[in-house]
Amino acid sequence: MDPRAVFDRTPLRVSALLAAVTAAGCSSSPTRPVKAPPPQPDTAARTSTAVMPPSSIQRFKADLVQSNTEIDRVLATLGTLTNPNTAQSDLRRTFDTYSDQLARMNQHSEQMKREAEQMRDARAAYFARWEEKASQIDNPSVRASAEDRKARLRAAHERITSSSLLARDAYDPFMRDLQDVRKYLAADLSPTSVQMLGDVSKKANADGAAVKQRINTVINELDAVEGGAPD
Repeated sequence: MDPRAVFDRTPLRVSALLAAVTAAGCSSSPTRPVKAPPPQPDTAARTSTAVMPPSSIQRFKADLVQSNTEIDRVLATLGTLTNPNTAQSDLRRTFDTYSDQLARMNQHSEQMKREAEQMRDARAAYFARWEEKASQIDNPSVRASAEDRKARLRAAHERITSSSLLARDAYDPFMRDLQDVRKYLAADLSPTSVQMLGDVSKKANADGAAVKQRINTVINELDAVEGGAPD
């Protein structure tokens, strides 16, 4: 298979905030299933509260931090896989590790997507609760201060939505191209094939850094919301 037929795109598609792997893309070889972690509890059950409690924000933020870690791991393995100095005897083991890591990334990205949607859906109830609290304040100055704080938090929530969409838009093509690398090597795992992917590995590292930057922006916005949540 000519790798240019898979990767000759502008810009290069590389696929977590976030697309599902196809059935054909979920195994590292025709006989070996990838090792993804057990499915996590339904996110809806974890975050479907009337308000957005700090624990929900903390979970979402922890998942974003974990995504950065997973990106680092899979790119490090890709680097080893495409390194000309990697012994041929190590290719299968490294490829299997890479495939397992992709399965974990995909599962985690789907979990993050659900959490982001739950947080978005809870936003209306969250601010309704805020307004209910503010309506109980008689002092005009204190009420004005509460309204100002609410406006700043609402703006922060809007920034979270926008930055999450940007992270998702960067994550999807990043993950897809990592899956394309796996599919290409599953068909021809040889020193020649992996060495031909050197430029792809470099581009993946650049795209991965861009995704992490988007994710860190979301984390910063979550910090702002968490610090300004109502009592």
